[in-house]
Amino acid sequence: MRAKLNAKAHEIDFIIVNQDLLIRDLMKKKEGTKSIISEQPALIVIDEAHNLEAKVRDARTLEFTYRGICRILDNTVQLLTKQSGDKSLFSQSKFIKNCAERIFKQVNADLLHHAKQDNDRIKVSEIKGIPLNQVLNDLKDLSLRLSILTSRHEREIDDAFEAINGLITLIRVLSEMEDNYLLWASSPLRVTTISICPKDISQFLKYALFNGKVPVILTSATLCQGGDTLEEQYSYMTHSLGYKGDFLERQPSPFDYTNHATMYISNKIPYYQHDQREIYLETAYKELVQLCNLTQGRTIVLFSAKEDMKYIHKKLISRANEYTWALHVQKEGSSQDSVIADFRKSKGVLLGTGVFWEGVNIEGSDLSQVIIFRLPFPVPSDPVYEYKSSVTENPFMEVFVPDMLLRLRQGTGRLIRSETDLGILSILDSRLSEAAKKSYREQVLDTLPFKKVTEDFAVLEKFVQNKRIRRTD
Repeated sequence: MRAKLNAKAHEIDFIIVNQDLLIRDLMKKKEGTKSIISEQPALIVIDEAHNLEAKVRDARTLEFTYRGICRILDNTVQLLTKQSGDKSLFSQSKFIKNCAERIFKQVNADLLHHAKQDNDRIKVSEIKGIPLNQVLNDLKDLSLRLSILTSRHEREIDDAFEAINGLITLIRVLSEMEDNYLLWASSPLRVTTISICPKDISQFLKYALFNGKVPVILTSATLCQGGDTLEEQYSYMTHSLGYKGDFLERQPSPFDYTNHATMYISNKIPYYQHDQREIYLETAYKELVQLCNLTQGRTIVLFSAKEDMKYIHKKLISRANEYTWALHVQKEGSSQDSVIADFRKSKGVLLGTGVFWEGVNIEGSDLSQVIIFRLPFPVPSDPVYEYKSSVTENPFMEVFVPDMLLRLRQGTGRLIRSETDLGILSILDSRLSEAAKKSYREQVLDTLPFKKVTEDFAVLEKFVQNKRIRRTD
């Protein structure tokens, strides 16, 4: 496959890869090493370009666990002692491991104190009482030894050299010698993990992608937002990606949203406040059941917080005798094919978060309603959004609202997937109601393709009746 990807220009017309491979190729070219894909493509087209920033951040993020650091040190010492026989390397490695263990102990305390769920990214507090300078010097010594090492195992040496240099960057960030990186902790799969990522990925994209050497087309159904000019409509994406170039007019949806869909905004649910979370969830639960009964299931409920989804799932299970539709919930892991197949077969209700906001394609009457449980605003304390906020004049309107709109458009796009689809989009977040008078309401309504909007449940019932959305079988 590598040979085919690097074929001569006249031997190949199209190369289709995912964004991850494209970004890896751009990184290799920037580092001056051999590219993975074609050396000089005639054109690059990036679909689903709204994901590009997150994909680049993921590719340029280094993640560290305590066991992973121990593995890096063991591999390095093994490579070096094979050639030099220097036994002092073992005590050097032991010292670094001991310091790493103490670092992770402090970080774990931060997670226990601040993280509400496994995928929360929290700030790392100042590392105290650990000789980071000595750790840094010892790692630099290992890096130098690897750089002059000669062996038949060249690939292993290169990998160890890269891993040790990653550790050096981590220690520099932890000791606040390096301020061009974002730093956070999380516990995916309940494993304490420290991550670092360059603050400004737009500089990388300017250098590696938007450098004028190859023409680039960015396309997606959710690149644009509200605004009077094209520059305003594309502004959030262009700022995030460092894009400079031309803009094309936003294309209208090919689907008949005027006659085939309606949008319902609940005005009965209290605003979400963490200290009164249960009041919000109980009220939202009642409305959710009423909406699911209206379409007799055939509903996907999209959550922006796993803890909300778990609460509602538990509540629905405990009251299963109160409704007639089957209940399904997102599974752990990336592939959701089996749970989607079960949902389609039962025409029930599916609770999901994360991957369900985009990429799910269910045409026809198997899906008649999408419920947005809460507007998908990013978490303000997330280090990436905290940094983005710090470099803007109006963080809420310039970062949080545009990011929410991107995700909201992806989620609402799950509903109408063909010319004949009919359906309801329900939003259980009364911040969007007319009475709330939120500044972003008009932006949301302008950005979404729905022409009919109501806060009256009776209007919704009439729409379902007129369009015969209720099952008759």
